Amino acid sequence: MKSLNNKLILDKHKIIIGTALAWAGIHIITMVARSIKLGVGHVFTISPLSVLFCLGLCYALKKGAAEKLIATLLLINIAAVLLLFAYNSAGFKGPVIYLIAILPLMAFLLIDQKSGWIFSFLTISCFAIFAYLNVQAYPFPEPKLQGNALYIGRAVSISFLVFIISWVGWLYQKTYLQFIESIENKNKELITKDHYKSQFISHISHEFRTPLNAIIGFSKKLLSLKDQQESNREIEALKAINRGGKNLLNMVNNSLDLAQIESGELTCIKSPQNIRQLINETINDIEILAEQKKLTLLIHDSSYDELKINADPLKIKQVLNNLIANAIKYTEQGGITITLGKTTLGPQANHDFITIAISDTGSGIEANELDSLFSRFTRLKKHANSAIDGAGLGLSIAHELVKLHQGFIEVESRVNRGSCFTIFLPLINSKEL
Repeated sequence: MKSLNNKLILDKHKIIIGTALAWAGIHIITMVARSIKLGVGHVFTISPLSVLFCLGLCYALKKGAAEKLIATLLLINIAAVLLLFAYNSAGFKGPVIYLIAILPLMAFLLIDQKSGWIFSFLTISCFAIFAYLNVQAYPFPEPKLQGNALYIGRAVSISFLVFIISWVGWLYQKTYLQFIESIENKNKELITKDHYKSQFISHISHEFRTPLNAIIGFSKKLLSLKDQQESNREIEALKAINRGGKNLLNMVNNSLDLAQIESGELTCIKSPQNIRQLINETINDIEILAEQKKLTLLIHDSSYDELKINADPLKIKQVLNNLIANAIKYTEQGGITITLGKTTLGPQANHDFITIAISDTGSGIEANELDSLFSRFTRLKKHANSAIDGAGLGLSIAHELVKLHQGFIEVESRVNRGSCFTIFLPLINSKEL
């Protein structure tokens, strides 16, 4: 994008110089033609002055003068000359006045939008003034072109105007295509880099898993073999090793899942699953975290316990684990409650969903942070620098995994009152059983 912007700046620089030189060239051709036909004495004094002015602007631009200033002075020069020629050609009776229409176009191209609209207003005003003067039979100087020469002059002026409009249109189309091409190339480059990044994360995650599993396994084995002679300090150290290994393994697994999600390689092996059973299995694995913080972890009795979903059990348990672990992590008093429900959604209310509401009595979430809650690497501002660990991937991965099951997650929260994350998953149809 930066290289494209630089190119556009250079093109604008060249366009200003090209316009100035072209305008000077038109003056020179006009002066030569008038001197040949009418004599040197009939050459307008303003023409050589305008040529020198254009050359001076080119020199100033080459020396580093501001493009906007040079372009503005150039258009003022062109406008002054055209208005003088239009006056000497009897306004609308002559061929020159039509060329004033190029001024707004050149202002948009060479300066900016604001200048373009200013020149548009001035051009319309000039047309109105000349029309009024012609209607009032103002005594303009008699145009030098008469008869057939006048018609030829008008045809040349209008043709030149059409050429300028076509050239500006072509230039904008060319610039637009260059811009689109640059965007596409940059997008391909980013996709390639993102693919390499995902491969790297996936490879590193796999490499980390083996030693981490060994650390967790050995520390668990040592804890199971501990005897009375070991001090509490040694036992706590082993527990810390085991706990730290599990936390690190969870982060590695999240990173691997993220890489697979980004590459589109994450697949779900779905089968009919009892949602209450999945919740019970998840709680068995995670309730120790709630016990350590003296929090309650309850499942409300429900008439929906036997409902089934078509899901990958490992993926749904991972979603539940992420959300319940998050609730425990950000709750200091009270507890976490899990409630099953059923609802009907869809344009014709013809899709049945099971709802899993995970409520906590934690610190809550600010309203302005809810929209970005499921973005990757996002952590709440008030916890960004706290001792609470986390990489900001859990909610994002949970969100993506639920989407793979054609579901979604909603969140409600009140600061200092707690949060409620509700998972919506489509119920299995009787035809699928």
